[in-house]
Amino acid sequence: MVLGVFRIMQQSTPKYIINVFDLGYLGIEKDFLEQLSSLSNRKKGSLKRSQKEIEYNQGQSKKRIVIEHAICRKKIQDHE
Repeated sequence: MVLGVFRIMQQSTPKYIINVFDLGYLGIEKDFLEQLSSLSNRKKGSLKRSQKEIEYNQGQSKKRIVIEHAICRKKIQDHE
């Protein structure tokens, strides 16, 4: 399912656009080397994330929520 969704996105996303993913897409960077992608920083064992990693993840979340809301509005619009 994940690869199917990504292939659809990949066909409509120009190569110079960076795709922002959450941790549900771990490994996507290795599977699709030609596509630019950005993932949040994952917690490594019992180590805490640095402040820089926390701020980066918060920035990623702010970008993803805009996309998630747009998808939701589109689904509602299509359903009406």
